[in-house]
Amino acid sequence: MNRKLLPSLIALLTVGAAGVVNADIPIPTVYGKVNLTLNKYDFDDIQSGTRVNGQNNWKLESNASRLGVKGDYPLFGDTKAIYKLEYEVYPDADKQGDGTSPFKQRNTYAGLQSGWGTLFAGKNDTPLKATTAETLQLFKDLPLADYKYVLNGENRENNIIQYATPNLSGLIFSAQLILGEDTGASDSTGAKSKDQNSNLTNKYSAAVTYKLDTLYLALAHDRNVENADTTRFAAQYGIGPVSIGGLYQNAERHFKNPATTSVANGVNTGNALQAISSLPGNSLNSGVGNPITDFAGGTYKKQTGYGFDIAWKIDDDWTLKGQYVRSKSDPVDAANVGFGDTTAKNYAVGVDYALSKAAKVFAYYASIKTDGDLSAINSESLDDKTYAVGWEFKF
Repeated sequence: MNRKLLPSLIALLTVGAAGVVNADIPIPTVYGKVNLTLNKYDFDDIQSGTRVNGQNNWKLESNASRLGVKGDYPLFGDTKAIYKLEYEVYPDADKQGDGTSPFKQRNTYAGLQSGWGTLFAGKNDTPLKATTAETLQLFKDLPLADYKYVLNGENRENNIIQYATPNLSGLIFSAQLILGEDTGASDSTGAKSKDQNSNLTNKYSAAVTYKLDTLYLALAHDRNVENADTTRFAAQYGIGPVSIGGLYQNAERHFKNPATTSVANGVNTGNALQAISSLPGNSLNSGVGNPITDFAGGTYKKQTGYGFDIAWKIDDDWTLKGQYVRSKSDPVDAANVGFGDTTAKNYAVGVDYALSKAAKVFAYYASIKTDGDLSAINSESLDDKTYAVGWEFKF
């Protein structure tokens, strides 16, 4: 349950140069979440063509723990100003991964809301990502279980302008313009590189969702978001205490031309097929980056993916859940990269126990198995897995 700031704290945050609080602006709401897990990791690696254990340890992880301030206040008629300032925090450490700050910007924006819809600007999840963020993502933000380890399209973008219609009998349309803010400069011939993102509509994300009782449908498309064009369809349906969901998506490099720089470096280090280079604590990967989602880096030209999930609310306290997600990625130039299609399969099962409406404890197991052109790289598949217990508190 969200709580209001104490007047003294609000005064400290909102005091102006004159040292007074604007009495016309309602007190904002402070909210947050702490999600911590104790993970046992077991990662595969390839050394000289042989599978070895690359990581086998215990770690305490903070999973998108956050602190935010949000609110609104009336302007004229039924129009009101809205704002949100949200930051990721790290209760397990004094600084985030880059070692520079204990905070990392999440969705942060300001805008207007009225009967005609919602318009805001700042930084926010793309509408495509949002189609599953609060529905199918049963293991959202958890290591090796979040969609981001297998599927392209889980993006939060800077410099956005976003509009969403009001709820029209369960139907909502949202569109996000993403300003690349490139200079738009031309060369000596007067031509502008096609890689320039200087126009208002060079990048965008759009989605339409429909919600009626326990039925949820969504269709979304990204254009040139992180150098990929992605289309996603998602659906979920509830039958009594059981909800079943699924998604299918297709992603392609926005520019179809081959990569201009070699992406073969790092292939022979033994980690070309590793699916989880962005996993907290995994520093094994080098060179090719993340072959499952790396469109921007030029490694992959196409990815198809799909997934299914099921949740069974046994009673008011216990929930069982499971997930299967699969993707297949095709490299831009197999001859230069040194390997062919890469397939990633994600399995996750878990159980939640609700302590209250705002607190729970949970346990889960997740695995990502990857297979590629084994004749070019090695004779083994890779299997990275984790067992974890954790707790989540919201306020």
